[in-house]
Formats: sequence, C-alpha cells, structure tokens
Amino acid sequence: MEEAIQTACRRTFKHSHMGNNTNTKKSVPWWTVGLTVMRKKVNANRRLYQRTRHDEALRERRKATYMEAKRTYQAEIKKMKYTYWREYCNVAASMNPWSQVYKLGAGKSRTGNIMTTIRKPDGTETTSLHETVNVILDYLFTEDSEEDNLHHKNIRKSIEEPIHTKEDVNFTQEEIRNIIESFNQKKAPGLDWITGGIYQRTLYMFPRIITTIYNQCL
Repeated sequence: MEEAIQTACRRTFKHSHMGNNTNTKKSVPWWTVGLTVMRKKVNANRRLYQRTRHDEALRERRKATYMEAKRTYQAEIKKMKYTYWREYCNVAASMNPWSQVYKLGAGKSRTGNIMTTIRKPDGTETTSLHETVNVILDYLFTEDSEEDNLHHKNIRKSIEEPIHTKEDVNFTQEEIRNIIESFNQKKAPGLDWITGGIYQRTLYMFPRIITTIYNQCL
C-alpha cells in the first residue's frame, strides 16, 4: 500500500526543481563569480589531461597546464579568504570592540563542554567518555534478563500467548475514518513521505481496503 501511494504521488504531483540556482548560490561568503570560472577551468584542464593517454608528450603538457591552473585557483581562494577575514575583523571591531574577533584573539571564546564523568549505581564515578555512554545506555535501556520476579514472569508468559477477549472486535470504517480525518495535514511526513492529507485522500478513494489493512494488523 505504501509503494502504491508513493507511485501515485510521483506520477501526479509536480516536483520542484532547483534548476541552475544551486550553481550560483554562494556556499561561503568569500566566494566570487571569478572563483566559479576558475574552478570550471581547472576541472576542464584536469579532464583533458586525464583523457590524453596515447601521446605522452601532449599528456605532459596538458598536465603542466592543469597543475598551473590548479595552483592559481588555490592561491586565489587563499587570497579571497584572507581578504574577507580582514574586512570582517575591521567591520566587527568598529561596530563592537568586544565582538567575537576580540574573544578569539584573547582566547575567551566559549567552547561546548563534553560530559565525561557521571556517578554509577555503586557510588563510583566513570573514568572515560566510553564508560559514561555505556552507563547511560544501561540505565535507559535495561538488559532483558529472565532472572526477574514472579510479576515479570507472568508478564512474559502472558505476551507469549495469544489474547482472545470480548473487546477484540474488528474496526469499523467509521472508526478508521474518524481517526484518519483527525490527522494534521500540515505536519511533516515520516520516512515514507506520505502526509496526512495524502492519506486522507487515500481513505476517501479506498475506504474498504484501508479498513481491511487495519483489521489484519489487529
């Protein structure tokens, strides 16, 4: 059913494509159009060099051209990083003398502290991050040991046997419809990418199938 719904959505919904906007979007503030052009030139020279295999002299010339373009490209990146950082420091210092630049220079920038020690049930303390994580996991997810009391043994025995009670009756279409119609259409979908609105539409188209699936699960 999940695959059928996803297939129907792919065939009917309009997909938004970013197009060429991702190529022009700056990934870092110091990036320029000139660097984009240089990067394309370096990639083109590299491909040309790699595809030249039968003429050794031509391959060496193209390799030299590629290495020179790569050095120029890397030098320009380093230059733009330095230029932007210098401008940022000047602007930040003029607006706020106690800005992040001052804190970095004075060694006063705060860093997140990682908890490495906690108290164990026996009263001692952990000595490493690995041991701390294990203690936390042991506390949150206890071991499923069969050495427990009579109450827990009865619970184990009860879940191993099928339950047949008078309340174990099939769902009705009315019950299923009331629940699915209460879904929030604006809520983010899960891993299946099926939103509440899509599922409500599916119920409207196939109420008997949806009800049958729930009753089979029951």
